[in-house]
Parts: sequence; C-alpha cells; structure tokens
Amino acid sequence: MASMKKEKRFFILWLVLSLCWIVFIFLHSLKPAEISSKESLGVLAFLQNFFPDLSHHLVRKLGHFVEFTVLGFFLFQTFSRGFKILKNEKLQKPVFSFFAALVWGLAVAACDEWIQTGVPGRSGKIADVLLDMSGVMTGILLSFGIMLLLRKRKKI
Repeated sequence: MASMKKEKRFFILWLVLSLCWIVFIFLHSLKPAEISSKESLGVLAFLQNFFPDLSHHLVRKLGHFVEFTVLGFFLFQTFSRGFKILKNEKLQKPVFSFFAALVWGLAVAACDEWIQTGVPGRSGKIADVLLDMSGVMTGILLSFGIMLLLRKRKKI
C-alpha cells in the first residue's frame, strides 16, 4: 500500500513537471520574433565563448530540440508512473508509455507551431515539428535508458 502511495506521488510530480514544461514551451512561442531573437542572441553570445563558430540559426534550432527533449523525458516518466497506478499489467509495458509520450509530444509540437502562426514575426513550420519530435524521441529514450540502468543497479 505504501508503495502505491509513493507511485501516486511520483506520478503527480512528473505530471506537474510535464504540464509546467508545456506552459514554458507555449510561453516562449507567444513571444514576438524580436523578443525571441534577442533572447537567443544572448544565449548565442554566451555559447560562443566555448563554441566560436556557433550560428544564431543553430542556437534557435538547438533550443527547440532541447525544450522537446526535456518534454519527452517528462512525458515518458508521467505515463510510466500513471500506467503503474492503473494496475493493468498490459499498460505497464514500456511500449505503451513510449507511444503515449510520443503522441502527446506530437500534440504539443503541433500546438506550439500553430501558436506561432498568430505571433508577430513568427511562423509555424512542419520542419520545426519534425525537429521537436526528434527531441521528444531523444527524451523518451534517455528516460527509458535511465530507468533500465536504475533497475539494473537496484538488482545488484
């Protein structure tokens, strides 16, 4: 029983982190191009201390990728914990958490680009949805890999 309470707490934690991260992503999409560009130029200036040949375009695309890598990580954890609570052994298989996180990641990526179509100086691009989805996939795989390592470590 105590273990189920712990799982519910972890589920709520990951759910809150996922929702907060989605809000973070959408708030960045709502920024007009001029403000968004200034922010990424600030990041570029910092990163060029370490990588002098880095371009503004690459920093913007890396921003997309990293935002959605974190989202994929959070979503996979949320669904993994949520499916454990349901006590349905079939749903507890990682493949269900993988596909649920992937579908939600796609929904967020599509909404993110759609939001940008209404923001001055911004546009929604299919290429960015694909980039976002590569980030989601990376986050899911990282999350799954860490879970496997922790399980192996626990058994030792």
